[in-house]
Amino acid sequence: MDVNSFNKALLVGYVTTNVEAKTAKDSNKLYCRFQIATNELFRDKKPRPQFHHIVVWGKRAEFCGKWLQKGRLVHIEGKIRSRYWNDPQGTKRRITEIHVEQIVLLGKKEDFEVEDEEPIEEREPRIDDPL
Repeated sequence: MDVNSFNKALLVGYVTTNVEAKTAKDSNKLYCRFQIATNELFRDKKPRPQFHHIVVWGKRAEFCGKWLQKGRLVHIEGKIRSRYWNDPQGTKRRITEIHVEQIVLLGKKEDFEVEDEEPIEEREPRIDDPL
């Protein structure tokens, strides 16, 4: 292994998809997949969203399935990995994902307390709602 190589991703963004922990069929390990959005500012000062595919395994996946919801702000540290597969039409596909090593929920404490509130999609948007 080349000691000069390094694979680390640091992201702070908003969860954009529903998060649900599942069990892998082949290994019986718990995992979850979701996306987060980050904004990148260009010369014209207009933010351009970037969407990142996130994969979480084990106890972290259990944590994410319980506490993460669409719209939550998170800090993620992980490794960048690409994988390939053939779709049903036989076309070779590629996806680049961030495999989480550490995840931190950001925001106020009350944002993480589970309440009987209606889902984000079904309520009136608030000023502090992301995107």
